[in-house]
Amino acid sequence: MTPEQQEYFEELQFMFASKGWKHFVGDFADFHKALKDSALDLSNAESFWRAKGRNDAFNQVLSYEQLIRDGYKAIQENETDV
Repeated sequence: MTPEQQEYFEELQFMFASKGWKHFVGDFADFHKALKDSALDLSNAESFWRAKGRNDAFNQVLSYEQLIRDGYKAIQENETDV
């Protein structure tokens, strides 16, 4: 792992440990739940596609931390295999 990659992952891990990140993810989880709860109220195709786009964005935000942790783990495993 390069020093730049190491710094990148360390900074993200610091962010993930912060209260602000926990609040941010919690808020997005609430928004995501509200979107899913209102899915039956969609009145037309445009509303459906707009809601689908929001759902995709919420999923990306809510899975970001795990994606980063998995990437870090994969890099570490590749280094030990070399």
